[in-house]
Amino acid sequence: TVLNQLKIIAANCWQAKDNVNIISTNEGFSFYQDICKHALNGFALDFTVLTVHDQPIAYMFGLIKDDCYFAFDTAYDKDFEEFSPGLILHNLLMEELFKDKIKTFDFGFNAAYKKRWSSQTLLTSDVVIFPKGLKGGVIEFGQRIKKMVKQSNMNCAAAVDHEKPKSTLVLEVVNTLEGFHQLKNEWSELLNQSASLGPFMSFEWLFSWWQGYYEGRDLLILKLVDNKKRIESIAGINLW
Repeated sequence: TVLNQLKIIAANCWQAKDNVNIISTNEGFSFYQDICKHALNGFALDFTVLTVHDQPIAYMFGLIKDDCYFAFDTAYDKDFEEFSPGLILHNLLMEELFKDKIKTFDFGFNAAYKKRWSSQTLLTSDVVIFPKGLKGGVIEFGQRIKKMVKQSNMNCAAAVDHEKPKSTLVLEVVNTLEGFHQLKNEWSELLNQSASLGPFMSFEWLFSWWQGYYEGRDLLILKLVDNKKRIESIAGINLW
């Protein structure tokens, strides 16, 4: 299968040696298998493998929706490093994608080698919390949410000539797998209304990730709910 080809390549890549390759671990392989079973809110999975005499030496895994390709995972066999198989694969893949009317190639996280193809950068940020305990993590993040809500209410009041907000928001906590799964429809609906329409924020992607990597971590999902029980925002966190 394609996944087995990816695993063969990953076994001899530099990422596996540094323990940062995904599919080379049991958890990562399970995650990939689970992703292949789900429809990711309209995204198509794309596996591209570069071979030499039928030997797989490099791969790229990405997702496609409309006219955009989202790169997720790539690796190459370090025995072929002198031939730059990763760069060759990128060039060939982009040629084929653009032939298929794909207009945007999203490289994902920043890396120096990617600048040879594009200088355009979309700024994103990651917030990593290392709490001393579950309670501490909830309190710290809860304070940040309250600050955001307070600022939002102030802006709303100013926009309507100091009219009081008609609804209040309540912070609720979800910390079980069953509770996470029950959020599927609301999560997808909220994402469709969001500017963050990439595949890596979809419910199916994150739920599969959690099932593969839950060991040693505590699930924590914070949601802001209005007085009609409608979810206004969701933040997924894992604590370890």
